[in-house]
Amino acid sequence: MKTQRYRQQHEDILATAAIISDKLNHEAISQDANEIRMLLSNLIGKLQYHLAIEDKFVYPNLLAYKEPKVVSTAQEFINEMGGIMKSIETYKLKWSNAHKIEAEPVDFISETQTILDKLIQRTEKENNELYKIVDELKN
Repeated sequence: MKTQRYRQQHEDILATAAIISDKLNHEAISQDANEIRMLLSNLIGKLQYHLAIEDKFVYPNLLAYKEPKVVSTAQEFINEMGGIMKSIETYKLKWSNAHKIEAEPVDFISETQTILDKLIQRTEKENNELYKIVDELKN
């Protein structure tokens, strides 16, 4: 499978997201948000690395492919991810330190769950649609 490496990265991202989700507890976060802030930094780092690899190896090959459907699907995924990354960058700036998180745990939890849901949906879509195309392409 050509996409095994990318699918493994997705599993790693989703595992970290699940750990974060399990820690979205108002009381615990309002008392000490250092651990969850570190987990978020780890998640965002993994996501940025994954996206850089996709941008370097996956998308250029798809955009250069001769079938218009492959090219349009790749472009659709690129455009969609741009919007998701804007949301993540805004989120990252807003919740840049533990003190901000501790001061507004209810908002933090809500926004974090929204971001995690977007990541889960996106990884599922990539696994089921985009990577399926990549795996079926003839070199």
